[in-house]
Amino acid sequence: MCSHLRHLCLLSLLSIASFIHGAPQAFASDSGAWVLVDPWLRQRGDLAMAYDSRRGVIVMFGGRDSGGDVYLGDTWEYDGQRWSRKSTEGPTPRSRAKMAYDSRRGVTVLFGGADDERRYGETWEWDGTTWILRTAEGPSPRWWPALAFDEHRGMVVLHGGYDGGYQNDTWEWDGLTWARRELDSPPSLTTPSMAYDSSRRVMVLFGLSGREQTWEFDGSTWVKKDEENGITTAASLVYDAARGVTVRYGSYYANDRTWEWDGVSWVMASDDGVGSIYGQGMAFDSSRGLTVVFGGFDPYAYDTTWEWNGQTWTLRTAAPLGRAAARIIYDNARGHTLLFGGYRHRLTTDAEYTFAWDGRQWSLRSTSGPGEQRSHDMVYCDQSEETLLVSGVDTWSWNGATWTWVTDVGPSQRGNHAMTYDKSRGIVVLFGGIAKNDNGNFRPNGETWEWNGSEWTRESTRGPSNRFDHAMTYDTARDVTVLFGGSAEGRGDDGETWEWDGRRWTLVATTGPAPRYGHAMVYDEGRNVTVLHGGRSAGIELADMWEWDGVEWRERQVEGIPPRYGHAMTFDADRNRIVLYGGWGELGEHLGDTWEFDPCVGLSKLKARCRAKGGGGGGGGDITIIKVTVRTTLPEGSTVPVDNTDLTNNTTDRQRIPVNSRGKAKHKWPDQHGEHVVTLADCPRLTQTVVCDP
Repeated sequence: MCSHLRHLCLLSLLSIASFIHGAPQAFASDSGAWVLVDPWLRQRGDLAMAYDSRRGVIVMFGGRDSGGDVYLGDTWEYDGQRWSRKSTEGPTPRSRAKMAYDSRRGVTVLFGGADDERRYGETWEWDGTTWILRTAEGPSPRWWPALAFDEHRGMVVLHGGYDGGYQNDTWEWDGLTWARRELDSPPSLTTPSMAYDSSRRVMVLFGLSGREQTWEFDGSTWVKKDEENGITTAASLVYDAARGVTVRYGSYYANDRTWEWDGVSWVMASDDGVGSIYGQGMAFDSSRGLTVVFGGFDPYAYDTTWEWNGQTWTLRTAAPLGRAAARIIYDNARGHTLLFGGYRHRLTTDAEYTFAWDGRQWSLRSTSGPGEQRSHDMVYCDQSEETLLVSGVDTWSWNGATWTWVTDVGPSQRGNHAMTYDKSRGIVVLFGGIAKNDNGNFRPNGETWEWNGSEWTRESTRGPSNRFDHAMTYDTARDVTVLFGGSAEGRGDDGETWEWDGRRWTLVATTGPAPRYGHAMVYDEGRNVTVLHGGRSAGIELADMWEWDGVEWRERQVEGIPPRYGHAMTFDADRNRIVLYGGWGELGEHLGDTWEFDPCVGLSKLKARCRAKGGGGGGGGDITIIKVTVRTTLPEGSTVPVDNTDLTNNTTDRQRIPVNSRGKAKHKWPDQHGEHVVTLADCPRLTQTVVCDP
């Protein structure tokens, strides 16, 4: 995330007033907040992983992302279906630490690791809820030690690692102290890995010392069991108790081979699997009888989960992994947000999967359909209750269960266009993109096309200039399509606002958000405003939020999220939430986090009443007023927009009421009669009906 100072510099460069994100702001702000509802399981390698047999979950900690060389300090658990983030506290961010599960005491033990500044020699334990620092005494600070739990003797065994040089010492942890074992001729290996063979009650150690070497330790003696001419290094080992073999996978020297050790020799079990990776996390899930692999480098980091059943590797995912330029829509008929496509960090088959978000978690809906898509767009059609996708020359539809190819007749081949659904006419509107022209060249385009449910028709070639990576949405209150920004031919980043009424385009604003492309835009049906978020301007990723009411743009000052572009947004009409997913981050990361914007955060209570001021009884010269008090948690100086709708005259008066030092916003409307509805414009669910002059 950018520093605060850097943002202030960007403001000057981009002329964006009050553009600050991150920590809660001390100055006046608006109600509402972005809430992280599904964290991003970031791609990583050199992580630590172990299987907690008591709770039936795989525990993962830390690692390093090759994008920007970011060290990680988060803790995740995998239950065989999905990963869940459990903690962001505990050991400091690091890579090349090792973990082992102590089944006697029911804790996962972590030792060592390193970052750019230092090597670590701490011993931590995870009980499923909290990390506890047990000691900083014992083996010297080091990275990549071999670590495994001896179930027979009840000891965590550590061997070797790098503390400025590769070591060959052996240590044991009993839960209280580390004890060094004085042993004859211990192995000295680079990037050693170790697993405990519970059937034969021996530690199996693998590493490189000129050649590939395999050693076994019975608690008293190290014995070399095998030596080969290969140069495998940075591999991982686990013991498959279901089949009685030690499984080895991964190598710094590219190969895609899975090996198994039966106590006598290594046998290649497969040469087709996860990919040519090293530094991955690997653990054996004894409850399901599967070896699980996550992450690794090639040299770029992965974010995929694979499972080995002794015969084949299978990619497992229940949620979309990090990606940019994905598209999401809200399926009103089925009550969930649908996601498809996008640029993956590393191209894997899940790039072609269809996912759904129900407000609690993502689920996998389909593994087949339009194939890999990176420059498509999607809309939900209320009339047919189907989702329409356009990419290249192809039009596809999703009926809630399957994708169906519809036609390749219509707009010329294109990508990076924008679409929206005109609800009043039941028409899909498409504009622009990078399109193939009559000469066979791809150029920014300025055509407007419409889909009536059976065919495409080109409706206009006039309006916004040729552009791509713009955003569009449909304003249901005013029955117009709103377009903003994009990368315009000959001008670069664009900051125009246009509206399409079904017949012609009108330029309605040239001021407001800074010119940009790759932003996201939706219409908030609860508050009747078009909401714009983020994008890229002058080469800088943004995190600002703006609202268009049909007259002017207003920047909304709320707690933000990390800057990004190429992200996706939609409006969940059932829960009155804006859902935001993914995008490209400041370091070029393919983000995979899911956020929701709740406009009611900061607004706790509305109280409205009629009262007579004057001679009493509401008559004889009395003045009837509506008195409103809004309780908030907003800072002093913030304002709260409140609507007073006179049902008799069908008129609405909006007042932006300042918040006082006690967190209250108060206002009085004089000379009021009849029935009125008082509503917090930013939180429509807080509303009250009052009657004056009964």
